[in-house]
Amino acid sequence: MFQHYLKIAWRNLRKYKTQTFVSILGLAIGFTAFAFTMSWIRYEMSYDSFNPEADRIYRAEGVHDDRSTPYALSVYLRDNFPEVAAASNASLFQLVLANDDMGSTRDRFLQDCWFIGSADTAFFSVFYPDMKVTFPHSLPERAAILTRSVADKWDVTPRNIGQKLDSLDITPIAIVDDKPLTSNVAFRLMYVNYPNERYSPEELWSYYSGFTYVRLHKGSSIDRVERALDSLRVVTQFGEQVRSFKVYPLRKVHYLSPNNQANIKFEALKQFSVISLLVIVCALINYIMLFISRVKMRWREFALNKVNGASDKEILLLLLHEFLITLLAAIFVGGLLTELLFPAFIRFSMIVAPKSYFLVSVFWYSLIIIAVSTMVTPVKRKLLARGHSRPVGNRRVVDFLYHGSIQPVPPD
Repeated sequence: MFQHYLKIAWRNLRKYKTQTFVSILGLAIGFTAFAFTMSWIRYEMSYDSFNPEADRIYRAEGVHDDRSTPYALSVYLRDNFPEVAAASNASLFQLVLANDDMGSTRDRFLQDCWFIGSADTAFFSVFYPDMKVTFPHSLPERAAILTRSVADKWDVTPRNIGQKLDSLDITPIAIVDDKPLTSNVAFRLMYVNYPNERYSPEELWSYYSGFTYVRLHKGSSIDRVERALDSLRVVTQFGEQVRSFKVYPLRKVHYLSPNNQANIKFEALKQFSVISLLVIVCALINYIMLFISRVKMRWREFALNKVNGASDKEILLLLLHEFLITLLAAIFVGGLLTELLFPAFIRFSMIVAPKSYFLVSVFWYSLIIIAVSTMVTPVKRKLLARGHSRPVGNRRVVDFLYHGSIQPVPPD
């Protein structure tokens, strides 16, 4: 019986090739656009969710163009605010080299690292207090910390700790476990420095690099720190000055703070997701109205089927097979579009995630659309019994949807 339903459904869909093609293509484009944008939003909002300390970590930024903060700010916050458990200055970025620039061993090494940072020795106290890293009293030249994946790939072992690797131009001082890259402080290679050894306390206020991160004690509030940083009086080598800084929760930094590497703002991304959802809704409305129109045109066929012993339930099952075949075909085409557009999307969004991350989203969003559209499709027994011009429901709404959709042309 199942094969019979599929055979009849496929035959009926072929009668209306143009409408079927438009329905499948419209739904597939909507599925793909919505899956990409919602996956992107989910990815952005999942930043640092793996870190149990994330809700107590904040980033301070300057109000000037490059938004960097002076080295001295982390020391000042740590010494003057008892609610601050740890503070660090860190600069992190993603390195992308062209293929022509990867001639040397070091260039290939940096490309493999990809996520590179520079921080003082308090970095791990802020973000990963359980990760114990021992620093030498005097840091060697080009002191660096590697994640285990990079160290394994480049054959850096514990016996290399403290030894300068000329080919890589680093001196590894520690190897740490990898952390997820969906983080505002993601790194695979971290250069370490002691700013206090190079500058006096007054000079530290004049040297800017990266951002200042603080971790609060449990139960503490950032309010007093935020008020103080709004207009902070400091003593520099040029005398007393007033500095202003903005504070952002770590979990929200990626889409609240201006991001020079972002190609599109988070608000615009949300708006695009709404547009792609409207594409799906419009495609579904058009497909549902096409489907209902074809049902009306085939009422004589259904009447003949009933004379031959077919029940309303069997006719409804046949129509359901036609409906689901189109939706499943749209899902398949949407998956192909996702596969085809994935490389370009990754370059555009700068997301570090496997392809399965988005294919799973396409699958689940498609199932939701199938469930919702199946429940709302107004095919009634009364419609099957005789050729109603309109399905049962709000007549104005149905008229609007009916006349606003692409109407099927009877086959020759």
